[in-house]
Amino acid sequence: MRRRPEFGDGWRRWTRPLVTLLILVVLAAASLTSSAAAADGGSGSGGDGGNNESGIYLIRCNLPAAVVYNVNLSVNVPEGLIYQPESLTVSGASSSPAVTTSGPTDGTGAHSLLLDFGTVNNTLNSDLRVEFVAIVANLPKNQDGVVLLPMTATFSYDGGLGNDREFSGSIEPVSVVEPDLAIAKKATME
Repeated sequence: MRRRPEFGDGWRRWTRPLVTLLILVVLAAASLTSSAAAADGGSGSGGDGGNNESGIYLIRCNLPAAVVYNVNLSVNVPEGLIYQPESLTVSGASSSPAVTTSGPTDGTGAHSLLLDFGTVNNTLNSDLRVEFVAIVANLPKNQDGVVLLPMTATFSYDGGLGNDREFSGSIEPVSVVEPDLAIAKKATME
């Protein structure tokens, strides 16, 4: 006579792959998206008195809905752009990273920005949102038609299972556009 299957039959055989699959699905949910938008202020004023054009850069770090460790975001601002440190805002699961910068701050070279979030409790699935402003430097080489290198970002964390995850992306390059300006001076002798 044949025995009917019971609850315990084969249960252990199926649970291990299911748990592994669920972990992989959670880890695959993490990602990095970034974008840039023209700053409010109309035709090139950029909110800084009209000297430089600025852009608001937004980086979204999509984390798994769990506690994650060693969370870092590294941003490379290319030569020709100036990162404005006072504009940095961070929101979501953590809003107070340790910020380290290196490189020239006047746009004459690449500038690196590292945000170290440490351990982030993302169980509410709030993720991370980083915004800052970068302006086009007033440099002789930033002439009309020049295309600056893209800004790049790398996001990394440890999911707590001994596996480090890393995501990289770039923000479209900036095309420098200078306004046409003609000045004429006329003088009359008396």
